[in-house]
Amino acid sequence: FLRYRLKYFPLHAVLYKHDYTINTDSSLLSDLKRALKRNRNSVTLTDQFGMTTLHFLALLGDYPVEVAAWLLEQYEKALYIQDILGRLPLHLAIFTSHSHETEKIQGISLIELLLNRDEKGSSIRTKAEEQSTNVKSDIGRPHFLFGRNLSQASVEKVKKRRNALHYALEYGASTQVVGQLLNRDTENTALLDRHFDNSLPFHYACKNDLPIDIIKL
Repeated sequence: FLRYRLKYFPLHAVLYKHDYTINTDSSLLSDLKRALKRNRNSVTLTDQFGMTTLHFLALLGDYPVEVAAWLLEQYEKALYIQDILGRLPLHLAIFTSHSHETEKIQGISLIELLLNRDEKGSSIRTKAEEQSTNVKSDIGRPHFLFGRNLSQASVEKVKKRRNALHYALEYGASTQVVGQLLNRDTENTALLDRHFDNSLPFHYACKNDLPIDIIKL
């Protein structure tokens, strides 16, 4: 399945196949540049799940922020492209940043980069919402796209609209990540935005027993 998914998306494939035990960060960039030179449109492609290369990088979660910066230089609009669930690369970077320690450090750097490059300031307010029913065919088994088992309840849940702050508090992002998001939410739009069950981001922080430092923010 994954081989088929990546077959027509050369930059996605380079990211997935790159092995850090053998190659260096510079060789990854060289491979990406070669793939882009062979197909100039590859940086704008979205895969079957609506993911750009930047989405894919954020989802895999173990790449240096310099690679993301290079991708943005090639295609700045990738910041604002939503996948079939309405998620920006920012949402996936937040999801990945709560993983193991290496991904945490790189995820925080990626989130900072995405927020700093967002001159419109809209990514913090953009809401993720399912825009396709294709995901339903994968109910009940591990799914590479989500890294977890899907059930009917979870599919229904991702249909609901959630901004980046909801995402961060639901998935247990660090105090640093939550602070970055709040700093960019200058008009408190995301902070006061209610989820489908009428919950504010504050309610998510309390419900998920997040550290008191996050609740104080």
